[in-house]
Amino acid sequence: YVFRPLALAVVFAMLASYVLSRTLVPTLAAMMLPAEVRDEAGRERRKGFGLYRLHHGIEAAVDRLAVVQGGIVAWVLRRRILVALPLLLAVGLGVLAASRAGREFFPRTDAGLMRFFVRVPSGARIEETAKVMADIQREMRAIIPKNELLFVVENIGASASVNLAWVESTSIGPADGEILVQLAEGHRPTDDYMAKVRLMLAEKFPTVQFFFRPADATSQTLASGAPTTFELRFMGRDVPGNLALARELKERFSKVTGVVDVTLREVLDQPGYVIRVDRARAAYLGISQQDASTALLAALGSGGTVAPNFWADPANGSSYDVQIQAPPSDLTSAEQLLNLPVRPSAGGEPVLLRTFASILEQRAPASVSRTTLLPTLTLVANVQGRDLGSVTKDLNVILGELREKQKAKPGNKIELNGQAALMESAYGELIGGLGLAAVLVFLVMVVNFQSWSLPFVAISGLPLAVAGALAALWLTGTPLSVPALMGIIMVVGVSTANSVLVSSFARDRLVEGATASEAALEAATTRLRPVLMTALAMILGVIPMALGHGEGGEQNAPLGRAVIGGLILGTFASLFIVPLMFSLFARIPKPAETIREDELADATTI
Repeated sequence: YVFRPLALAVVFAMLASYVLSRTLVPTLAAMMLPAEVRDEAGRERRKGFGLYRLHHGIEAAVDRLAVVQGGIVAWVLRRRILVALPLLLAVGLGVLAASRAGREFFPRTDAGLMRFFVRVPSGARIEETAKVMADIQREMRAIIPKNELLFVVENIGASASVNLAWVESTSIGPADGEILVQLAEGHRPTDDYMAKVRLMLAEKFPTVQFFFRPADATSQTLASGAPTTFELRFMGRDVPGNLALARELKERFSKVTGVVDVTLREVLDQPGYVIRVDRARAAYLGISQQDASTALLAALGSGGTVAPNFWADPANGSSYDVQIQAPPSDLTSAEQLLNLPVRPSAGGEPVLLRTFASILEQRAPASVSRTTLLPTLTLVANVQGRDLGSVTKDLNVILGELREKQKAKPGNKIELNGQAALMESAYGELIGGLGLAAVLVFLVMVVNFQSWSLPFVAISGLPLAVAGALAALWLTGTPLSVPALMGIIMVVGVSTANSVLVSSFARDRLVEGATASEAALEAATTRLRPVLMTALAMILGVIPMALGHGEGGEQNAPLGRAVIGGLILGTFASLFIVPLMFSLFARIPKPAETIREDELADATTI
């Protein structure tokens, strides 16, 4: 869905290009290319737009290059078997590059933003959480130089329910918080600071759980709502069994190289108090359950969960919860809460809560997650210092073993979400689309050439072009990604077009009476100009993109590098490999008229 606009733009651009190539380009060629005329005295005089010298120089250089190329092609056609080894080596290099380059969903961009979630031990009041967050911020400011730090924003505690529509947060209580850091221009790599902050949190705040979240708009879009790179959901009604599997995965996944921030998202041990009411004694005193709960909610300020009251600030438009509660200084222990007076709704004297109720301390889940109504436990994790594809491969091995254990309890399942799942889906769709495109291109060439063998000749250079794209990614240290795959698709299109130019010309010369080798040699030298022009125009156009300079340039750099590497070897294949394959597989077609004449001659003889 990210590249649908790109696909539509390419389709309409190619339609416009076809129309312009048949109308505007010939007109401009007639106007601007230099012409040779003779004056009245018979002397040669050239006219044009001052481009003759440049044009003549380019033509002379291309002619010399064509002579060299013709010699090489002729040598290759005489020693065909010797070409197989370097061709196999080039394709092998592409396979090696694909296995070594690594895989990413999208290239990582450095927007100068850091955002991480912090959870102190459950049960902490918001004041205690604020103190820990302040300590973390002080340690973080010691890591990041002052001149590289623009601002820091803290969000502590759960957002008010009225604000959840526009405040995206994973906090579920007062023990949670988030820190957003904006770095100034000219800062050092954000990933380096993230690694240092992770190390600092692990060393100086061992009781704090944390994980980094997508900070910039691009990362949030690619995450598709997931808080981290990996989001693993354990779904099913066997909550104890799924919890055991989640803890096992947490322990094993944490040991995988490159995996960081492994955290169980749900809080399962939130401390609290349970008030048990003796219903018989309460009824004897005229107290109902509603009377007891109303008194408790009024004292603790928890009435907002059942009867929320909001106030909108007319100055800034913000909404606030309005609650009335007893001062915390007056409620310092659970015993004081038992002295709360409860007034019967039917009238009468207030009764102390301890008269008919008792308080027990109990730990319970602070949040309950469900997926399609199934209880869900969520494990989150991130990647640091390793490509996403390699980590996902190791994770799938562990998940396969855990799913085998889960088979004994039908209805439970483990689901992978986040960028890892999106990457696998996107790769499958793009590779499938590439295969479909190759089939469609092949069928179009079958109709155009009226042959089943010539299309294979035209696409014989594609393995070398794809190998060049993969090798360029590997040599530049660029992991394979969705933009890189888009670049490979572009390489396939341009290389196929160049190969069709060569093979179609060779076919025409074959029909005119030339041998297969003669047709291949003439096609390679004659089509040198258009093939080079197409490849060079494409390469020069993507060089700025391949350099990756400018803000967000990392996103498009893999596409440019794949195109450059693919077209370098793809152009070589169009000019040398395709003629060789044509000489091997092309056959001289026998015209229908000749066939009929031969048949008549045979019949007359008989």
